Amino acid sequence: MLHRIALCALSLTAAVAAQFTCSASTFATGCGPVMSMSFSPQGNGGSQSFDITCVGLQPNVIGVMAWGVQPLGIDLGGGCQLHVDYLWGHTFQTGPTGDFAWSRSWPTGAMPNTYLIQFGSVEFRPDGSLGLRASNAVRAQCL
Repeated sequence: MLHRIALCALSLTAAVAAQFTCSASTFATGCGPVMSMSFSPQGNGGSQSFDITCVGLQPNVIGVMAWGVQPLGIDLGGGCQLHVDYLWGHTFQTGPTGDFAWSRSWPTGAMPNTYLIQFGSVEFRPDGSLGLRASNAVRAQCL
C-alpha cells in the first residue's frame, strides 16, 4: 500500500512539473545584433533545455550577456539602447564572425519565472573610441 501511495505522489509531482510551458519572444529591438532563444523538454521531470544564439556582434571582442527582470530604455548612443536591468550574466569572447552561442538547463525548481535577456559587445578602437552594439531583448519565461 505504501508503495502505491509513493508511486501516486511521484506521478503527481511529475505531472505538475510537466505543466510548465516555456517560451521566448522579442520585446525590444536592438541596433544590429540579433539574439534568439529556444526551449526543449529535458527528461520527464519538467525541466527545459534552452539554446541562446546571438549574431551580428563585433568579431573577436568582449561580449556581455545580461539577464534581468525590469525593462529599461537607456540610450547607449549610436541608436543602441540597454533594455534590461542587470541581475545576472557574464562576459564572453565573441567568435570570428561576431557570434556567440550558449546552452543550459532551466530546472523545474526555477519555475515559474520570467527573465529579460540582452546581449552586447564592446570594441576598443585604435583611435580610443568605443564601438557598442546591443541586441534585441527577449522575454524568456517558464510559466
